[in-house]
Amino acid sequence: RNNEPFRMRGEAPELSKQVTSVIEGYERRVMDGERLRILVRAARDITYSDNHHELEQVHLEVFPEKGEKPDQISAHRAIYLPDERDSKKARVWFTGDVNIVTRDALVAKTEQMAYDHATEMAETSALITFTRENVSGHSTGAVVDAKNKRLDLRKDVEIIVQPEAQTAHAAKPTSRSRPVTIRAARGFFDHATMHLSFTGGAIAEQERDVMSGEQLSATLNERKRVQKIEARGTSYLRSMNEGRGAEVHAADMDFFFDADQRLQKATATRDVRARSLDADSQMELMGANSLEVDFLAQNERSLLKEMRAGGRSVLALSAPQSRANDPRAANKRLTADAVKLIWHTTTGNDLEKAEATGNAELVVDPVLKNATADRKTLTAPQFVCEFYEKGNLAREFVASGGESKAVIDPLQPTEERAQRIITSQKMTAIFVRETQDIERLDAQGDAKFNEKDRNGRAQNASYTAADETVRLRGGEPTVWDSRARTKAIELDSDTRTDISYGRGKTSTTYYSQEQTNGATPFQNMKSPVYIVSDRAEFRHVTGVGVYTGNARA
Repeated sequence: RNNEPFRMRGEAPELSKQVTSVIEGYERRVMDGERLRILVRAARDITYSDNHHELEQVHLEVFPEKGEKPDQISAHRAIYLPDERDSKKARVWFTGDVNIVTRDALVAKTEQMAYDHATEMAETSALITFTRENVSGHSTGAVVDAKNKRLDLRKDVEIIVQPEAQTAHAAKPTSRSRPVTIRAARGFFDHATMHLSFTGGAIAEQERDVMSGEQLSATLNERKRVQKIEARGTSYLRSMNEGRGAEVHAADMDFFFDADQRLQKATATRDVRARSLDADSQMELMGANSLEVDFLAQNERSLLKEMRAGGRSVLALSAPQSRANDPRAANKRLTADAVKLIWHTTTGNDLEKAEATGNAELVVDPVLKNATADRKTLTAPQFVCEFYEKGNLAREFVASGGESKAVIDPLQPTEERAQRIITSQKMTAIFVRETQDIERLDAQGDAKFNEKDRNGRAQNASYTAADETVRLRGGEPTVWDSRARTKAIELDSDTRTDISYGRGKTSTTYYSQEQTNGATPFQNMKSPVYIVSDRAEFRHVTGVGVYTGNARA
């Protein structure tokens, strides 16, 4: 049998090599009055002249000042060095299959450990694994503070917080419960306050959900489940449930969990950015000072439900990826003082609704910048957008809360193609599902239209992009330019051909007979001319008007 004494490199001080005794089946009890403080058992004990002991198959129990449950350490071998000033205290260096069980239920395993009885602290630089009720993990190097119930994890840290303690008698976790795994360069666990903190870059995962930051701190509730995680510095959230995938970047973030350890809410501050993942039309939210993200607990999952952005924010919705090569495809950009996004939660996927309030602006920009392409800009106090059942594809935007305005700008203006403006009290933009360009603009309440010299007015107006026609309805539809003014029950103004069509009780007032180019047989060239008919066609460029059906001047 090899009896050469071992040495724990870099740990124990310089010790005597002079053996004074060897005992098989060793046991030592250190008493404080009648109270047992330290119990040491070993298969073999070698005592040296400086009173230190080298032990084999050692088991150490250290009892607290109050209470009967000790801290326990066992190992293949150990060096036991009594304190020079107080023989009731000692330092011990363990090596080989070191097992630690503390009085507050921490179970740890490592290959080497140094223990100081005076401070009740154990330290290792080796890999250590540990479990305390439902919290488990590992790190390279650690300090176990048994007295203060603290665990300092030095390197390559991983901690798993199970929803229930992993014991034979523990209740089976509910289907709603899922573990949270946290990894970091360094970690700290304070069992007394139920607080975990991590530095050096940390990431928390719950199945496909990810939360990270330069620093993380987690608080456990009375059931020792994760209640809150705080991320500081380069914070990040990724939620990957199918049809609701999204990520958030910010300087700082806080994550809140429900009683079943499901993600319930997240808040982000400073340098906030968010975007959707895997949707046909990618959503990106920028510029917000703060962001609140709500989740809906559904069985074991936390489904993305809502985002609320504070501060002037920009919501960008890209042209559909499924129509990347379609010349009619368009991008959208919505800007407002506050933006709220709501996801489908019962039927459908991706965005269900978007609300923008405060100086809201919607820009619809075609992907292909050709001679027939228009940029549409809508402004209003607020917008509400309804989406199709999947893909972040807009169905309609409703502008309300005061005067709404639509400006249609040709990307390549010409004499024939100029800016068109529509205003009203309320306006609805209807979108083509496949391309996400505006199909129709419906203006309700005191609707007005302008293009160069031409103007229109009615109770309601509708602009269709396919034929570039404005249809005036309700009230007393009227169109006019520098030559004449036309009224009818229905008026359609074709902005592509510069022709207006009137139907029903059509009447035109030429401001003078000169404006008719002598087409009427009146002597006074300065007097206005009135023409009425059932229908009329007025050509604004040439000034020609064609009147049919009971026409008279």
